[in-house]
Amino acid sequence: MALFTIKFTRIFFVTLICFAVSAYASDFPQWMDQSTFSSDLRAAARISNLPNPGGGEHYLGLTSSLAMVSAESGENIVIPGVRIAIYPNPGYNLWTRFARWPGSEPVFSVGTGIQVEFPGEQQAVRQAIGLTWNKVFGNGYTQRDISAHALYGRSNRSFDYGLIAILDLHHIIVEGNHEIADYNETIFKAVPYISWMVMSQSKLTLNLPLDSQGLALELSFEWVLGPRD
Repeated sequence: MALFTIKFTRIFFVTLICFAVSAYASDFPQWMDQSTFSSDLRAAARISNLPNPGGGEHYLGLTSSLAMVSAESGENIVIPGVRIAIYPNPGYNLWTRFARWPGSEPVFSVGTGIQVEFPGEQQAVRQAIGLTWNKVFGNGYTQRDISAHALYGRSNRSFDYGLIAILDLHHIIVEGNHEIADYNETIFKAVPYISWMVMSQSKLTLNLPLDSQGLALELSFEWVLGPRD
């Protein structure tokens, strides 16, 4: 079983690297006009710092992820990221996330978040609320997203699935002498998700964030450590 998990992890990381190299947007965002610029960043905001569905019966999680979305300008935006999560007890979830952001020059984002669960009447039902913060240090602009989210899902020994509703306060500051103005926008996102616990120590999660402008995809692999007694 351990050998299977190691092989699965290697395959996943190789796939991540291949996708990141082959489908990476080199000219992002497009600066041709305000509408195109805003739509590019709005599309990327779907996958900027998605909440952790949960960590199960473990204390620590190390996650590698690959998120993909198509912008209105035609660019395929690919964002590889890593995340460190701490689960002080089964009802709490805190994390820090770092991601390589698309652009003509290397830029990155850093985010954090917290989630608190509320036990339902049925043990299999999951209910949670949380807050996230993410900042993108772009080439010629800075992006900040502050989000509140609510989660409703169901879980059993191996699978966890549900829906996350996110209210995102999206803020852009443009640097330099561009004919693009700073702006603020409030974005509502819905994120159906499903997680599969592999060999009790690895978790594979698929998120499908969507808003009124389109759909994105995030696939992540979490290595969970420190099982509870």
